[in-house]
Amino acid sequence: MSKCELKCALDGNMVPVVSKDGRTFRLGSWYNGRYAAERWIDYHVTDEIENVIFFGLGDCQIVRLLLRRIPGYVLVYEPDAAIFHEVRQSVLFSKFRKEEKLYVLYGDNQEIPLRDVITDILNADCVETTAVMVHPGYLPHYEKKCQQLRDLCTMVCDRIGFVQGALPRF
Repeated sequence: MSKCELKCALDGNMVPVVSKDGRTFRLGSWYNGRYAAERWIDYHVTDEIENVIFFGLGDCQIVRLLLRRIPGYVLVYEPDAAIFHEVRQSVLFSKFRKEEKLYVLYGDNQEIPLRDVITDILNADCVETTAVMVHPGYLPHYEKKCQQLRDLCTMVCDRIGFVQGALPRF
């Protein structure tokens, strides 16, 4: 079981600090979260990407910039319900709460809705332009859940590929 609390960074924004399995880690920058998120976006997001499936909510800085940069849908899967419940109270989360192109799913019991949303986003037209990305602070602590998300995306893509391959035969 993990515990999450928001702490104020030097730039005034709130950063989630998580205690899990005897370890404590933060999911954002202590100094300037917006600058760190901008550098991450500049490095990872290209013009060819139209949709993003993003693993981890973090301090919401990267998600906020993804919504500005990505023309299509952004699906955010937060693997830890404790983090989601704490972060949803932050000012940055409230800024994109009503975004129509944003899906936020959280917690363990989300496999069926998560698969359905991924299937809605990944269709035959945009499989090649959808990226699966991981928040930089999550992978060391949620590696198994990240792999489950990747496997789920692969399964949906394989199903789309199978249907596309079957269509010319009929």
